[in-house]
Amino acid sequence: MFALAARELEDSPSKDKAATVIKGFLAKLRERLPTAAEFAAAFAEVQFTEENAKQRSLVRYLLSRIDRYQRKHGAVDYDKMSIEHIAPVSPGGGSAALPNVGKVGNLILAPESLNAEVLGNKPFGKKKTAYKKAHLPLDELLTSASPWGEADIEARTAALATFVQDKVFRV
Repeated sequence: MFALAARELEDSPSKDKAATVIKGFLAKLRERLPTAAEFAAAFAEVQFTEENAKQRSLVRYLLSRIDRYQRKHGAVDYDKMSIEHIAPVSPGGGSAALPNVGKVGNLILAPESLNAEVLGNKPFGKKKTAYKKAHLPLDELLTSASPWGEADIEARTAALATFVQDKVFRV
């Protein structure tokens, strides 16, 4: 499909014919898009923890695209950002990590120094204050939540799936 479209575009004798080729190609791409339910189900399966790091690159890419879309000010060097777990992977104090701690709804990009030196395993309220102070782009679910738990992670994962499909990766 891609090669055929490239050849047709290359052979286009005019801008009008090239525009027709591009419109046809976009229509074929749209036909291949997953439904909202299929996308949401696959998105909910994306996870990252240090023990389950196979999808680290995918998670980093998703979070950087979300951040780029939401950020209202300043340029960001995404190579200097780290993946922050909102609910900690190792909460300490004898507590166990939430079962959905690795889902995208529990993740945000934060500067490496902020993540290492300030955030750590702090409670959600202190983390949220640090996120705001660092001017991280926060969605409505993060800004209105208190405390942060399993249901919040599931809700944010579903909301991000819709946001990513409708806004970030819109075709």
